[in-house]
Amino acid sequence: AFGEKWATQWLDLARYADSEGLGADRRWNTWPYRDWVIRSLNEDMPYGDFVKKQIAGDLLPNPSFDDLIATTFHRLTQQNAEGGTDNEEFRVMAVMDRVNTTWTALQGITFECIQCHDHPYDPIRHNEYYKFMAFFNSTRDLDLNSHYPTLRVPYKETDFAKANELKSRYETTAQKILADSQTEIKKAQWTKVSKMSVLADRVGSKTRSQDGYLEFLTEGTIPRNIVFRLHIPKPEHLDTVTAFRIHTLPLDLKKSAHTGSLGSVLSHVVLRAQIPGQETPKNIALQRVLSDDFIDFHWPQHSLNKGNKGWGAHTHQFKPRSAVFVLKEPLSLPEGSSLNLAIHHNDNAPTGPLATKRGRLDFTDSTNLHQWTSSPETQALFAQENKLLNDYRKLGPTAIPTMQELPAHLTRATHTFIRGNWLEKDEKALPAGTPASLHRLGVDQNATRLDLANWLVSPENPFTSRVLVSRIWEQIFGMGLVETMEDFGSSGLAPSHPKLLDDLAVRFQTEMNGSVKTLIREILSSATYRQSAKRDSLSGQQDPRNRLLSRGPRNRLSAENIRDHHLTVSGLITEKLFGYPVRPPIPDGIWKPFNDGPWNAAKVGDPNRYRRSIYTYRKRSIPHPTADSFDSPTRENCSARRLISNTPLAALVTLNDEGFAEMAGALARRMKYEIK
Repeated sequence: AFGEKWATQWLDLARYADSEGLGADRRWNTWPYRDWVIRSLNEDMPYGDFVKKQIAGDLLPNPSFDDLIATTFHRLTQQNAEGGTDNEEFRVMAVMDRVNTTWTALQGITFECIQCHDHPYDPIRHNEYYKFMAFFNSTRDLDLNSHYPTLRVPYKETDFAKANELKSRYETTAQKILADSQTEIKKAQWTKVSKMSVLADRVGSKTRSQDGYLEFLTEGTIPRNIVFRLHIPKPEHLDTVTAFRIHTLPLDLKKSAHTGSLGSVLSHVVLRAQIPGQETPKNIALQRVLSDDFIDFHWPQHSLNKGNKGWGAHTHQFKPRSAVFVLKEPLSLPEGSSLNLAIHHNDNAPTGPLATKRGRLDFTDSTNLHQWTSSPETQALFAQENKLLNDYRKLGPTAIPTMQELPAHLTRATHTFIRGNWLEKDEKALPAGTPASLHRLGVDQNATRLDLANWLVSPENPFTSRVLVSRIWEQIFGMGLVETMEDFGSSGLAPSHPKLLDDLAVRFQTEMNGSVKTLIREILSSATYRQSAKRDSLSGQQDPRNRLLSRGPRNRLSAENIRDHHLTVSGLITEKLFGYPVRPPIPDGIWKPFNDGPWNAAKVGDPNRYRRSIYTYRKRSIPHPTADSFDSPTRENCSARRLISNTPLAALVTLNDEGFAEMAGALARRMKYEIK
């Protein structure tokens, strides 16, 4: 129960919810993250580790399953599943939200205003916002309806170790396949295609010479399901073909490096050879697609089958990509031969078809690629990769969105937005870094989220422990040592007891070793906390808000604790920990979602009806009426503190809500039959 109580405060900061937010506000599976927070608090994980795992758990050496779940902290940004929206626009919004949340939750400094100009009060410059944004700008997520990338999480915690083992073995195998294939690709001698004719179904097309290639390009508006049909005369000095490579490129490489263009998915690739003396072209069997990345949105091998999936940049492309298609058997090309390559594009994004806008080809007659792909050892690796992935997916039924970094050759460049407009960027790419007015990061180039996480929790950081201490103080006394929890900067209120804040913050980092339980115990065992909460005339006149701590705290319960206290005194409470969110009763007419199905409240007597409020399903667009009436935030954004209101709605909820009426009846039965 300790973890359940204190997790609520952190989940406000993490903007935890069980739905995406924005238009459709669909349900998603994020509850394993909520359970991770509760477990971490119950185990009294050192606060430095607690922060590092959430910022960069995926970048830790040999990350555990829990480390990966922790990174959901920064995947809880709102997502937009409505048709016609630009995935890249909302990806950028999510990245900026991660920047703002990091500063609000961990540093207590307003940062979002620096998107457009220098900070009006604190010494932080406009471009420093985007240097900080660079830490988060090269993750794989793209505001997709699938929430990719996701982690398959077993329902039972006892299965975590097995799932982690399968996932680690799968990724090790996939990375070995990628490394070995790239080695073989580099060994091969490639012949650029500089002569061909292009015909495209349903769209205009053209060719142009560039870098020794004859590129094929689309013209005009691109409809769905386009097909490029490339006719390629026999390349000079190439009598045999063992593999070919398709390069897809953005139309404008310079612009796409920081503002990705719509990507392309090669959903079906067909190679035919026209051999002299044969009336019809011969279909050439392809055995393997070798990607330039060990994780792709779609399985690359789908390009060999009819359908709408396959290899490619889904949904936006920032840099050139390439994939090698290895023939099942070497193909002899006598004089007068030609090749016909059909590239089908059947996948679509909300903003348009995922079709190649600009492509290149090259062929090889080197035997090493074919021999490596066909060897028993490599075939065994392919089979092992498939088996490990399938076994892992069966073990983990819940897909939770997590953070995952792009490989170095696919990272995005970060530029300053002119006046905060994501479509207008200046020319200079920025390295990842922290504001110069604060202590130095200590990494000059190629800094990662892990470097950022270490910076946040380093002893030299003046904010992280101070913000945490003030936040714990606020939960206990009703008001933080710094009242403006969202703003520790120069425009916020000064600490009421600066020496006390300094003392607790330093001791929390040193002698307490970042133990939140030790900090709470220190405060609760103090003479200040153990004062009477009674307000006499003197303290009422001189210290009406108790800022001088002239008496003990007397605060209204949080929205969650109000309901949980009713459940407890009524004897109905279910003490079960963790698991899927539950749906206690709500008044008729409240639940009218755009996309979520019926509420289906747990019936009377069902233990799920009486679980603690932290497990109640939280839909951002339709808050539970109890939570809403007692000032629980919708969690669309990071909430640094709850501002308490006092309206008749609160009384009406406790008087008329079905759940509270049931709890009142249960308390009456306890008083009549149980209490002596």
